[in-house]
Amino acid sequence: MVDEAHRELAKLKQERENELPKTDAKFAGNLVQIRVSEGHDSVGLIIDDRNTERALSQVLSETEYEQFFRILRGPEVLEEIQ
Repeated sequence: MVDEAHRELAKLKQERENELPKTDAKFAGNLVQIRVSEGHDSVGLIIDDRNTERALSQVLSETEYEQFFRILRGPEVLEEIQ
C-alpha cells in the first residue's frame, strides 16, 4: 500500500519516484497499523498537502480498509470548526 501511495503521489506531483521521499506515502500504512494495533473502529488523518490527500484517498479507496479511514485537509477542517 505504501508503494502504491508513493507511485500515485509521484504521479500527482509530477516527480520521479526515486526523487520523492516516502514520508507522506507511509501515512497509508500507518493508518492501517493504528487501526489494527489499537483496535479502533475508524482512524482519521488531517493533512495539509492536497496531493498527498488525493494519493492516500485513492490508494485506500482500492482496499477493504476504505470504510475505516477518513483523510481530510487541514484548511477544510479549520473552516468546518470555525
